[in-house]
Amino acid sequence: MKKVLAFLLAIVMTLGFCALTAFAASEDEPNDKKSQATSIALNTEVTAKLGKSSDEDWFKIKVPANGHIRVELGHELISSTSTYWEIRVYQSDGTTGINDYDGYWPVHGNKDGATCELGVSAGTYYIRIRRGSYHDSVSYTLKVHYEQSDNWEQEPNATMKKATAIQPNQDYMGASAGNRDDDWYQVIIPAEGYMQVHFNHEIISSASSHWEFRIYQADGVTGIHEYDGYWPVPGNENRSSCVIGVPAGTYYIRISDGSYTSDVPYTLRVTFEQTQYAESEPNTDSQNATDIQVNQDYTGATAGNRDDDWYRFTVSEAGTISVDFRHEIISSTSSHWEFRIYQADAVTGIIGKDVYWSVTGNENRSSCVIGVPAGTYYVRISDGSYTSDVPYTLRVNFEANDFAEKEVNGSPAQATQITTNKGYIGSMCSNADDDWYVFNLSVSAEVTLNFTHEMVESASRHWDVYLYGADGVTKIVDAGVPGNENLSLATGQLAAGTYYIKITDSNYLSGNTYTINVSEKHDCTGSWKTTKEPTCIESGTREQICHICDKTMTTEVIPALGHNVNNWNVIKESTCSETGYREGECGRCGEFVNEVTGVLPHTYGEWKEVSGNKLIPPIVSSQSCQVCGYENIQKDWSNIWITILAGLAAIGLVVGVVNYIRTFKSR
Repeated sequence: MKKVLAFLLAIVMTLGFCALTAFAASEDEPNDKKSQATSIALNTEVTAKLGKSSDEDWFKIKVPANGHIRVELGHELISSTSTYWEIRVYQSDGTTGINDYDGYWPVHGNKDGATCELGVSAGTYYIRIRRGSYHDSVSYTLKVHYEQSDNWEQEPNATMKKATAIQPNQDYMGASAGNRDDDWYQVIIPAEGYMQVHFNHEIISSASSHWEFRIYQADGVTGIHEYDGYWPVPGNENRSSCVIGVPAGTYYIRISDGSYTSDVPYTLRVTFEQTQYAESEPNTDSQNATDIQVNQDYTGATAGNRDDDWYRFTVSEAGTISVDFRHEIISSTSSHWEFRIYQADAVTGIIGKDVYWSVTGNENRSSCVIGVPAGTYYVRISDGSYTSDVPYTLRVNFEANDFAEKEVNGSPAQATQITTNKGYIGSMCSNADDDWYVFNLSVSAEVTLNFTHEMVESASRHWDVYLYGADGVTKIVDAGVPGNENLSLATGQLAAGTYYIKITDSNYLSGNTYTINVSEKHDCTGSWKTTKEPTCIESGTREQICHICDKTMTTEVIPALGHNVNNWNVIKESTCSETGYREGECGRCGEFVNEVTGVLPHTYGEWKEVSGNKLIPPIVSSQSCQVCGYENIQKDWSNIWITILAGLAAIGLVVGVVNYIRTFKSR
């Protein structure tokens, strides 16, 4: 038994010795260079000292998995603020600093020191302790704190090629070791949508910028908005980027120092939401404009005064458009956004001139209603007097409509063609916006210009209406329209010909929509036009339409045509006792038609007297069908007068006999 205990004790002592030799609790001198580095365990304190001023202490650690480390150096306090130790952390070659440069952390005599948190991947690392500006041989303790984590930056990541790969919608931690330590991250966006970068940190009492973060496109050089924009982060606040609409792809985030440095740990998170209804950066010019659909909301944001957002949309037919710009309300009456609408060349304003709509921080804004022909158009969002990265919602409303002005119509040569007795929609988008219309009279007629509009509480003139002759110069009549009234302007009898109407703003501008209607009175004359063709089973209609004004003068019903069957196929023959039926194909509509055929007449033989005589009516006679045997009975009352006379005679004879007897008895 004693031998067994001795054997077990020997094993325990041997294992303990091996453990001590693998991870020392104190430095193993000499350890003045990498090849002599003392292996130490993570999260374990070791004791060492710099015996002389030229002494260096090297330590080696092995990190088993991704995580973060922090090297802590404690010592007996010295009443001096000077540097007595320097901590350097190297990669596995023992030469390249943990951040790809030879940076160090100074330790002052009057307090302990430590590195910042360093995100690392699995591997071997070296720690080098050397004297600072001054030397002291007091002992110090060294401890490498380690925590496993897949959500920490992995040094070195000071360049795009060494960027730490991160996933959207997850938190990652990091720290800047100094003004030469940039932290790069790579994020892959799986689909079209919008992303936002959030940078949070332990708050420090400083309003100065301690970090800056930038977002790059896939090349790692071109900013997300095509220029090198950045978001500064002060020490006393957290910061988020604007909401950025992006296509699927690879993007990079670079964290660098601001005006001041800080090694306080930070948390980085890239939020992403998939949607096809967001701007797609970069869209800072018309060539890279985000294609959008009408009548659909899209999300965007301007990152600064250099970030314009361009959108492109197409309408396949004539109609009216308007642009709605909505945003999170901020307490400011200043202009924070401007939006413009352009023609297909992305240069000419929608009305032929550079007009824009200013959007204040405390209100949303919509453009006027604009009549346009089919085509491609652009919307440009830019900063106003002040910048704001508050998200906005853009919507281009479209309604197909043949009865609207068609911009550009700012001159007689560009006038929108209209017809009489129909209303046309228009609006004044700015005080530089004139709307011209042209119409033709085929015959002499009495004309009235009717101008109606959305009412405003103002008796001032908001529109002026002019009627010109065929040259577009000779004025025939004009009138002003106040905001609270409509206009009905009689022009009298006008000769056949071409005429122009000009609508302009007056003393005050109103972007409300208006309707212009040229009422024409004349003697209508026209011809018939079939509006619905009749079919075999349905009636049709026709209208008499005036060839001058297209007015419907009279409407008539056209009777159904009925089926037209040329060849009948008899399915069952009719008899004198049963109906039959036949079918055939209509030569007009191709429908198969079934038709019942009536019973045939009976074929009777000769009449025969059945009862009665010349004195006693009726005389009953019958005849039988030779086909089906049906008996036809006929009663003849024509000799009833003989019966009546015979009865009267009998009555007279009885009366005579009675009277004779009475006379005979009275004698």
